[in-house]
Amino acid sequence: MNHVKDTIYLDSNATTRVDSRVTAAIVDVWQRPGNASSHSNASGRHAQEQLANAAKRVAELCGGKADEILWTSGATEANNIAVRGSGAACREDVLSCQTEHASVLNSIAALPSRNCEEHLGTSLLSVGPTGLLTPDQVVRAVTKSVRIVSIMLVNNEIGVIQPIADIAKALARHHPDVLLHCDASQAGSTLPIHVHDLGVDLLSLSAHKMYGPQGIGALWVRNGIRVQGALAGGGQQNGRRPGTVPVALAVGFGEAARICSVEGANDALRIHALRDTLWRRLQTDAGHVHLNGDQFARVAGNLNVSFDGIFAEDLIEAVPELELSMGSACHGERIEPSHVLVALGRNERLHSSIRIGLGRHTTSEEVQEVATLLCNAVAQLRALTRACG
Repeated sequence: MNHVKDTIYLDSNATTRVDSRVTAAIVDVWQRPGNASSHSNASGRHAQEQLANAAKRVAELCGGKADEILWTSGATEANNIAVRGSGAACREDVLSCQTEHASVLNSIAALPSRNCEEHLGTSLLSVGPTGLLTPDQVVRAVTKSVRIVSIMLVNNEIGVIQPIADIAKALARHHPDVLLHCDASQAGSTLPIHVHDLGVDLLSLSAHKMYGPQGIGALWVRNGIRVQGALAGGGQQNGRRPGTVPVALAVGFGEAARICSVEGANDALRIHALRDTLWRRLQTDAGHVHLNGDQFARVAGNLNVSFDGIFAEDLIEAVPELELSMGSACHGERIEPSHVLVALGRNERLHSSIRIGLGRHTTSEEVQEVATLLCNAVAQLRALTRACG
């Protein structure tokens, strides 16, 4: 069954469909209420045990330890804590990239500037048409004031995979005192995200990008690094992030992490094959279609494409059977040019690009139907343009 009746869900980069096993785990917790901070009664202690087990599962997914997991409301909060809560006092303390998620870019922008500048200046690295950085590019941009480098593992719009492990090795050689934060929220469902192999110090995750519930995320913090959230409250999570942790959501996250640990590699192979099949159909049957971002260093489920002569909004309206997007879901109701495509220098594609997000529940039959619907719609829109031309 599809996400919405009579439609094919193709927005897994925005949010994945919750796995039925995750839903069952959440419902089971809801049937026995308990506050993990309430140690004086059995329900509270039971909730605490469930929370600890969930932290263990998330830690196992990323190769860390359970006591290094900091629960958050999602990757946005995790990114905010990583950027602003781990020592950055000014914009110049953070080095990032033009194509980062808005939660990182806006966290940097919210920091005061030592130079009283209105823009981010050289604190944001530029990318070429592929959307990829090089380790040397990052190392050369680190100044004496930089304390934190924040680079996402997988871009949420174009799906390219940054060489984080190589960047980490280069930083360790040339700037060993600089922390490396990585937003891995788009990677956890299909890519290995072992923190020690990646060489990172902080790693952001989000449950709803890996078939878990919305409203829960985590920041893995290497032991020995101090972070502090923006909230004031009780002493939960060792005072780093106060507030009652939603145990049911955390348990759902833990179950989603467990499933991805076991099934993620096979999911990746199957989804990768489906994506390549769809891309070949679009090239052959629609024609004049362009892939945004690197063709090979790309996460399995992402296709960000532009069709010559077609407005993305018109195309999406022409295929109501398909649940697509025009870019990041984090701009809410605003429809504006993608800052990622601008950074890639693809200004001619700003209004013609759509993002197709395949996932665990996508079938081969759906992919064939998607290709047929998109190619037919493109042909009709181009014919209409010629007729009106």
